[in-house]
Amino acid sequence: MRQVDVVQFGDHLCGWGEGLCWDPDTQLLHLVDCLRNVRGETTLDAPDDLRLIPTPTLPTKVLLSDKADRHLIVLDDGIFAMAETADAYGQVADMPQASSGRFNDATVDPAGRIITGNLGLKANTDGSYWSWQGDGGAGNWSTIATKKGNANGPCFSNDGRTLYFADSPTGNILRYDYDPETGTASNETVFANTFELGGGPDGAAIDTDGYLWSALFGGGVIARYAPDGTLDGTIAVPVRNPTDIVFAGPNLDRMIVVSAMEQPTDDREPSPLAGASFEITGAGVTGLPIGKVRL
Repeated sequence: MRQVDVVQFGDHLCGWGEGLCWDPDTQLLHLVDCLRNVRGETTLDAPDDLRLIPTPTLPTKVLLSDKADRHLIVLDDGIFAMAETADAYGQVADMPQASSGRFNDATVDPAGRIITGNLGLKANTDGSYWSWQGDGGAGNWSTIATKKGNANGPCFSNDGRTLYFADSPTGNILRYDYDPETGTASNETVFANTFELGGGPDGAAIDTDGYLWSALFGGGVIARYAPDGTLDGTIAVPVRNPTDIVFAGPNLDRMIVVSAMEQPTDDREPSPLAGASFEITGAGVTGLPIGKVRL
């Protein structure tokens, strides 16, 4: 991997930054702060002008939709249409009946389905992955996988036929064969395990070469994996807990990373930049656009 630079992006510190989303239509970068129940939006040229908007419950991800005036946000108890005040969010879909715990990370498949899952704190237990397909009304949920630990970093290959999901408690990034026409996933395999790098896989993004970039929570690095699952390289960031990464900008060539707070350990104090956002420059790669939810 070529020489890169990591610079702080804006001066805001999140309690638990997550859920990055780039909107190419408005040229706005969206993020959430899970700890403080707020979402934020800013431009790439003026990141210090981050606008914070309260959410009614814990937010985890902002999603674009095919309705220009109706973007969505994943909250801990359902999918909601975004609003300017905490009491105005309108529910689009509740959680699946078989779910336990809260929603976590999410993405959109090539057909406009929401791909998401819930937070299970133990490996191979109560976590599940699902897809939601809108039908102009309530829509419906379909199960992708069960007995997982945590739903993180869902993303698709260039052709939309490979789905990746990070099961953070196991350290595994999982790979599925995916049918965009039916929304079904099959042939689960372990694409990579990140524990050898000192952290668990969190948010992720795919570049136009088909390589997967994963933020390693606890590991202080962004790891890049080749399409065959081999490690291509890592980029160190000045915080222990990077949580998500997104390709942004008109050409999708600006890489933004968010992070979360840190707890002191016996041999390490929290970084003063814990919770900050960063931009990775010099990587020389571009990303894939994220789809829009079909409502």
